[in-house]
Amino acid sequence: MVPVPPESQNILFVTDVPFWRGQTGAQFRIGNLVAGLHQAPFQASVLITHPDTSDASVPARWEPLEREVNCYNRETNPTGPFPAEIPVDQLRLDRPPEFGFIARCRWRWDGLIHAIQKTLETSDRGTQPIRPRTIENYYDAATIRRFVNYVSHTRPSIIVFEYLTQTQLLRSLPDHLRKETTCVLDAHDVLHRRTSAFAEHGYSHWVDVSAEMEESAVADYDLIIAIQPEEANYFATVVGQSKVITTGIELEPVSNPIGKTAVPPGKGLSIGYLASDNGANFEAIKEIVSHWSTIRKCCPEHRLVIAGGIVDRCIDAQFDSKAGIMMLGKVDAVSSFYQCIDVVWNPVKFGTGLKIKNIEAMSYGKALLTTQHGASGLKTAWETGAILVADEKQQYLEILTQSPKSHFHEVGQKGRKYQEKNFGKGTQFPLLRQKLESLCSQ
Repeated sequence: MVPVPPESQNILFVTDVPFWRGQTGAQFRIGNLVAGLHQAPFQASVLITHPDTSDASVPARWEPLEREVNCYNRETNPTGPFPAEIPVDQLRLDRPPEFGFIARCRWRWDGLIHAIQKTLETSDRGTQPIRPRTIENYYDAATIRRFVNYVSHTRPSIIVFEYLTQTQLLRSLPDHLRKETTCVLDAHDVLHRRTSAFAEHGYSHWVDVSAEMEESAVADYDLIIAIQPEEANYFATVVGQSKVITTGIELEPVSNPIGKTAVPPGKGLSIGYLASDNGANFEAIKEIVSHWSTIRKCCPEHRLVIAGGIVDRCIDAQFDSKAGIMMLGKVDAVSSFYQCIDVVWNPVKFGTGLKIKNIEAMSYGKALLTTQHGASGLKTAWETGAILVADEKQQYLEILTQSPKSHFHEVGQKGRKYQEKNFGKGTQFPLLRQKLESLCSQ
């Protein structure tokens, strides 16, 4: 990346999430936010970091990065292609920066020391337990030094840290860089609540965060971006209302999805579930399947269509062997899924943040059936009948077995209008851009 002068309005997004894949809510949100802020007077760029982890499920790198990002650019998705002009760089241990001979030598030396340290750690791993990752030990010393070096050369006006897990990098900035840089947290979730919710339901979380850790960390940022109002209220009690702004996602409503449908149309109701593979989503699909035999007895022509990363776990659980259930797996274009769906059912019971798949379903004009928890951040949609909300089995059964298709069509049209008004283009990012301009001018 070419160094930029300190006076330019350059926004650097720092993340360890492969956002270009657009397969999870977090990936979707990051790509949406970067593209949304890449407007005058701001120029966006992205720096991909790699956490210090022994967890084999977390890749050390994504290679080749360019190919992956280009693939994302070509995919059909509601946000449109990720702007090709936005630079995406990696803070890789084996890739020295273009900052001069001395910088490259230091980079190589750090890499050698890091490799020796990791070898020693690996040899001793059989006798010592691996520490759980927290926001305090997320990165190793070599990565932190390289991050500081990167910022020293690029001098962004604003750094947006994606997730609280990047706090260690923020705290590593020397005073002179910290004073000239506006540091923003894109929170995504109240992370300690998410950690606790997963633990309560028997699932491990990818990072361990306590309430005390979170309250201490958020105080270090100049601005907190909350994804929905309830979580914004929490952050405001910690850092004050003036340092918090609520910003969701922006989607273009899709009136007529084009392309071939993934499933031929049927006579009964087509119920869809599209999700990535995590514990909260698996519990939701278990809830659906637990009621499925009762639904099929009442309406034998109803069918359930499951798509996304969650399918692998569903097959392992043998959900695909049940009558009327169709497994699509990961789809190249989500429009092929929504074309064959009458209603999206998302009975999620725990988690935090904003359920982005709910907003996406509404953007396609599909009726959304979810829980009170799933409706977090969508209170007015629930109150105005733009979505359907049910928490009990009898409520589900009545809605899905006694309502005609025309009812779901009407709800879907209300949902699309609600989404366009509240999460359409120009609804979320202008106020955030104004706030960032104000902070940069101070």
